[in-house]
Amino acid sequence: MRQFFATFLKDLLILWRDRAGMLVLFVMPMALVLVVSMVQNNVLEATGQAAVKVLLVDMDQGRVGEQIRDRLPLSSGLKLIETLDGNLLDEEKARALVAAGDYQFGLLIRLESVTASRPKSHNRPSSCFGRHQQNRPKPLN
Repeated sequence: MRQFFATFLKDLLILWRDRAGMLVLFVMPMALVLVVSMVQNNVLEATGQAAVKVLLVDMDQGRVGEQIRDRLPLSSGLKLIETLDGNLLDEEKARALVAAGDYQFGLLIRLESVTASRPKSHNRPSSCFGRHQQNRPKPLN
């Protein structure tokens, strides 16, 4: 037991003389706690504890944009932003804000993007269910 106390006192004396070692011993854990708590706060904000801000650029001004504006805010984790400083967002500004890390993501509805996809979406179900004769596979004899 005597050897333990002698070693303990010797290490304490060495640490007392080493100011940089004491600084690392006491300041580094405080810095670690600060950094971890800041990271945890950002994670909690991203996981829904605080609303995630979503940039919305609606160039089409159609039904889809209207439905997105109506339904997305019903989710408690999302907040739509269409204007900054009283001006409507455009595509370049939204891309720059997301690239800079000010916002996590943006939603862009291009001009006539919904009307361009409608003919494709109307033909797909009918071809899947075999309503067209030319799409049916021929039986093997």
